[in-house]
Amino acid sequence: LAQGPAEPAPAAGGQRPPAMTFFELGALGLAAGHAAPAVCGYNRTGFLFDKGQQVTRDLQALSYQVQKVDLYRQDIRDLSQLTIQRSNWYHFVTAIFLGICATMMGPGKILHGVAPEWVLWHHRVTLCTAFAFLLASMWLAMRASLVASSHNTRLQLRHLRPPLPDRPALDGIIACAEDFEREDLASVVFRAPFLSGSGRLSSDP
Repeated sequence: LAQGPAEPAPAAGGQRPPAMTFFELGALGLAAGHAAPAVCGYNRTGFLFDKGQQVTRDLQALSYQVQKVDLYRQDIRDLSQLTIQRSNWYHFVTAIFLGICATMMGPGKILHGVAPEWVLWHHRVTLCTAFAFLLASMWLAMRASLVASSHNTRLQLRHLRPPLPDRPALDGIIACAEDFEREDLASVVFRAPFLSGSGRLSSDP
């Protein structure tokens, strides 16, 4: 014959374990009711602390990006200033040499009868050639300075603009206390501290 389910073995001494009474259930519910706000408050404090760290991290990352671009811009300015300053020095020295050549061809020229004709001819041809090369050098130095300055401006304005965040980007960084109310109840709001997972926020990567 088929036998019914086996009855639980009696406890030591031949007595059954007493069932949980209504008062015990009420006491457990009351304890849970008192513990729930504390757990919720603890989790809310941790949530806001984590959100504050996230906001600080994101703002610091934006600051690092701006500083990085500022370093690039400073490097471009320094490299451009090397060419500009060197060209300015060439321009200054060439202007002095041009003045010397003009003086030697004008008030300081060798008069006829003082030296042979071939010396006068050689002297004037040499001065004219030097004047032409010095004039070309001055023009090239001026052009190099202008090109370096224009390329510096072009790189600063078109390729190395500071990555300043706009309003939507800043709105995506900030955190509100209302975000805690949209989190999962079991995993975040009423998470048992030290007993469940890591409690990592759902917005973390």
